[in-house]
Amino acid sequence: MHKSFPFIICLSLGLLGCAGTSPSPTSWEDDGGDIAGRNAPPLASTPVPPGVFVIDTERSSVAFNIKKNGKPLAGTFETVVGSYSPADTDASGTLYAAVEVVSVDTRHGIRDINLQAGAYFNTKNFPVVEFRGQVNATPDGGDTTEGTLTLLGVEQPLAVTLSRDEAAPGRLVHRGSFTIRRSDFGFTTGLANDAIGDRVELELELHWVPAPAVADAAAP
Repeated sequence: MHKSFPFIICLSLGLLGCAGTSPSPTSWEDDGGDIAGRNAPPLASTPVPPGVFVIDTERSSVAFNIKKNGKPLAGTFETVVGSYSPADTDASGTLYAAVEVVSVDTRHGIRDINLQAGAYFNTKNFPVVEFRGQVNATPDGGDTTEGTLTLLGVEQPLAVTLSRDEAAPGRLVHRGSFTIRRSDFGFTTGLANDAIGDRVELELELHWVPAPAVADAAAP
């Protein structure tokens, strides 16, 4: 899938929110006014040590499903960044993934803009959703990761089981799914009248490529 910004994660995730009239807290189709800073600078790149993998943003995706007025609503976050250090026999590995909230895509342009407003993702104050965790290999060749998911500035523990495949020599793919309750993060818009569901199902497909060596980057 082509990405609007060349992961995240993150899923990471400088955006600014709505200016002017806020959208109705139970309607994602209302015109929420202009978004200040929709062309904010992309996520800053961070130097990664040799031997670590980074997300291939062109191939990776974070998809979600939620109920709106009792019907399924699907979407994706198009910009995902992150880094992954595999576990070895002596120590756990690490995984960082983040999504840029402004990259949300529900196939409805006005709704996507309104989701950035203060009643929803509040991207002016919380431009990214991110996960940081420890990684351990499983007997079946996959990984388990346990860490912290941060949404709207609220941290909650999260554990995810991931399959791990070699897509090509030196390239890895993690796939997994998990469910959160957005109310656990103080994200309660639309809950009182059941207009928007509480449970959010997420599916990850994270493609990893070896990070360029720092020495190579510094070479003349």
